Amino acid sequence: MKNKIKAMGWAFSLAWRFNKLLLITWFFLISMVSVLPAIALSYNKEIIAALNNYISAGSGSFNEILPTILVFGIITTLIGLSNRLNTDLIYSIMFDSYYFGMEEVLMDSVQSFSMEELLKKDTNDEYYACVMREGSLTDFISGLCSLLGKFVSLCSLLILAFTLSKFIFFFSILYIIGIMWTNLKYIEKRREITQKMRDKERLSAHYEEMPYSAEYAKELRIFGSKERIIKNWQEAYSKIYEQGLKNNFGAQLRSFVSGFGFYIFLSVMIIYSLFGVANGNMTTAVLLTIYSLCMSLHGAMPG
Repeated sequence: MKNKIKAMGWAFSLAWRFNKLLLITWFFLISMVSVLPAIALSYNKEIIAALNNYISAGSGSFNEILPTILVFGIITTLIGLSNRLNTDLIYSIMFDSYYFGMEEVLMDSVQSFSMEELLKKDTNDEYYACVMREGSLTDFISGLCSLLGKFVSLCSLLILAFTLSKFIFFFSILYIIGIMWTNLKYIEKRREITQKMRDKERLSAHYEEMPYSAEYAKELRIFGSKERIIKNWQEAYSKIYEQGLKNNFGAQLRSFVSGFGFYIFLSVMIIYSLFGVANGNMTTAVLLTIYSLCMSLHGAMPG
């Protein structure tokens, strides 16, 4: 864990050095748009409550809630526009600053090695592994922006939940912790498997490319090693294929567990709200807001 925190700190310091204005702008923008869903739910509750009073009791007028409806419409429009701020868009905007910045860092690091050291197999393998991951800083920062947005969104939704009911608030926290724990366990396992499969993938790619390489053509004809190469490739690739099936099953299982957990969460919330309405402790406007809150929490959690 200490090494991971150190690596993240190093990556963040690099991003800050490459383009601090870009970093601050996106962090600010993501934070601002992430509170919009909670604000929209608050306005939605006021609109439903006012309409309910108007229909049931005949009190109030449409003109009184018209400004609230207009503000709600504007916020909803902004939410629709902010949904365009996904990780892919952020990545493309940050690519020039952080990808090419990492290329410079890698080139500077290579200069400190002697040619003899660079020609060693282990060093060469690590170098090409680094080259293949030059986009990792962009991945990290764009992912961090999305994570910040999800965090701000969840916090604002939890604040709204607290204003509705303490039970809703605490049960929402339990749901969030449960889904986060499931996702983190799955991601950690996938990371470990990816590291273990790196050598298998490299070996499989090596055997796959041999028949297309001119330098191996003479050897293949002289020694008749075609069958041995095919066998070696099959052995290496079979491990990758088997692991791919396990990964797909694990992803489907995680999706099922997350979905099942959400429906339990939603059922408890709706039952609690229905009892509140039946006992006169809760209005229908609050019930509908709680339902929308549950859907918003569910939408924020996959990220």
